[in-house]
Amino acid sequence: MNPRATHEQAQDAAVRTLVESAENEVAAGELDAAIERLNHAPADALDAGTFRAFLERQRGHFEASERTLTHLLERHVDEPQLLLQRAYTRWMAGDLAAAAADFATIESRSNADAEPLRIRARADADGLRSQRLDLDPVARQLTMLTTIEWGSVLLLAGAVWLGWRATRAGR
Repeated sequence: MNPRATHEQAQDAAVRTLVESAENEVAAGELDAAIERLNHAPADALDAGTFRAFLERQRGHFEASERTLTHLLERHVDEPQLLLQRAYTRWMAGDLAAAAADFATIESRSNADAEPLRIRARADADGLRSQRLDLDPVARQLTMLTTIEWGSVLLLAGAVWLGWRATRAGR
């Protein structure tokens, strides 16, 4: 028997055990414990890493989730599901341009097996474009409000300075 194959089988079994334990912790409402457990899986373990990234995203730890998925993508470049998960993470984190880029990458893949993912990515990208169009006026309003606020601060600072100067001149 090949020692390398035996080692890989043992590692796969250990990862499956970690994932199952993490699933039980999630069922018990212990997301942080599940994430911690999955941190003990090998860095390139696809199932454990994907599950950990999902849980990190659910906890609002978007940077950690993106780091996990990016690391997995370096080792598993032919896994469009990882790219889709990273797009969702970026979208939820508010990085709409990066999410759109990931969706576009998925859409451009020519693998026939990835067709359902391509269709899903295209629909999500359309939704993202719609969301961005809806948010652009809000962003412009926020910029305008910020400009008005700073203008008010400058006017107030000028009035205080003029008042101080007049007080000093009256002495």
